[in-house]
Amino acid sequence: MLKNILIDCAQKVGLNPSDSTNRLWLVTKINEAAREIYDSADLNGCLREQIFTITEVNQQITLPYYVEKIRGVRNADTKVKIKVQDMRPRYQTGNWFQNLLSWRVRFQSPIEHDITNATQLTISIPAPETSSFTVFITGSTPTSDKITESILFNPGDLKHITTNQFTSFPGIKLIGKDNIITNNVLIQDGEGNQLAIIPNKELESKYTIIQVTDQTEPFNIGLETFEVLFKLRFTPFYDDFDEYPCGSEYDKAIFWKFLEHYYANKEDGTQLAIAANAKCQQILNLIAKDGQSGVEKEIDFGKNRYLDLIDISNFGGYIPDLYGR
Repeated sequence: MLKNILIDCAQKVGLNPSDSTNRLWLVTKINEAAREIYDSADLNGCLREQIFTITEVNQQITLPYYVEKIRGVRNADTKVKIKVQDMRPRYQTGNWFQNLLSWRVRFQSPIEHDITNATQLTISIPAPETSSFTVFITGSTPTSDKITESILFNPGDLKHITTNQFTSFPGIKLIGKDNIITNNVLIQDGEGNQLAIIPNKELESKYTIIQVTDQTEPFNIGLETFEVLFKLRFTPFYDDFDEYPCGSEYDKAIFWKFLEHYYANKEDGTQLAIAANAKCQQILNLIAKDGQSGVEKEIDFGKNRYLDLIDISNFGGYIPDLYGR
């Protein structure tokens, strides 16, 4: 947890973590180190799997804020694999259409769905905070392509309504706040529909938008469930007892990565930075090796490419086996 990493880092660089200025600098640098490690690979413990249910589709769906990167999808009922693509294949061949067994990862959005009409937004929290904080909304209005409105919540405030009406295009680009608080922040449109949630330990809302069909009209698909394997969103450290998404076994690796960054900015610190990087990588390799011990892994060789070349009607009743022999 942060408390342990903070003590190690503070002692090494000679700072007092009880001093608010020192603590802010230390936590910022620890988060930079932790994020770099997290982005470097799929670490042990960073993946989650969850079943999501879809009932009605209007081309796109939105995954929750804690989904950072999709690693795999399959239909929960049929067990059929869903191919996950980015936006480029659509434009590489003529007459391309989206296969029903594919998802297109489009972009990250601050809101769950588009705004249909220009509307004021309602920002609320379920219980009062003991300190003030500010919510920022950047987006388009009927008279401006891009403006930012700041909404101040004083202690005891539960709800505010924006002065501006926000529109669907160019749309909302950012919904954030300036501090870590106790409650999640809810943003709704003028009709009371949920547009976004800023988690209390996050500074902005962010959602993954997926296109699941080319069909332009909304359609009801019944109850469709999908198993999704994803990399959990990285949440920075703030409080003493905050833990790394992958667990406390990475605390020492974060400490050495912190030292690598620290020494790299010091005059004549290159060799110390290289040594700290090597120690960090050694710890990461040991954790990865330990996590793989005793775990069976299968290789998916895919479908036999020769199967579709065989027309069994020409074999006079003889049907080749699954290997095309």
